[in-house]
Amino acid sequence: MAMTADPRAARTAYLGARARETPDKIAVIAAGSGQALSYRELDERSNRLAQWLAAQGVRRGDHIAVILENNIRYFEICWAALRSGLGVTPVNRFMTPDEVAYIVADSEAKVVISSHAMRDLAGSLSGRMPGCRHRLMLDGTVEGWVSYEDAVG
Repeated sequence: MAMTADPRAARTAYLGARARETPDKIAVIAAGSGQALSYRELDERSNRLAQWLAAQGVRRGDHIAVILENNIRYFEICWAALRSGLGVTPVNRFMTPDEVAYIVADSEAKVVISSHAMRDLAGSLSGRMPGCRHRLMLDGTVEGWVSYEDAVG
């Protein structure tokens, strides 16, 4: 029995297509807070980050590392990386600074993205990631980190 793929399935699997077809439909809901992102918001936010990454010289095949608590912004970060051809290295937020620095160095991450909620861990990493060119922090900053919102705004 031959099977054929639904041509709409491939088209709507791409976030940009979903954003055009159902822009106001909810794409992501944070269970704890009820915070939600529509497909349009997710697509626009990820596009802004993708453009910022490209402007910083981050190219297809490069890696970014992400150190976050459960955060709805994780989706826009991952989609920005995927739409840019970047690898994403998720880093466990419960690791020690030495373990995190090793993973960032081993992945050759050009950018690390964290959050103010992770400020103690992130702040202890600044001098331990010499190969990482850019450090972005959501929802606030600490020394050695740039505001994510300012960068992609």
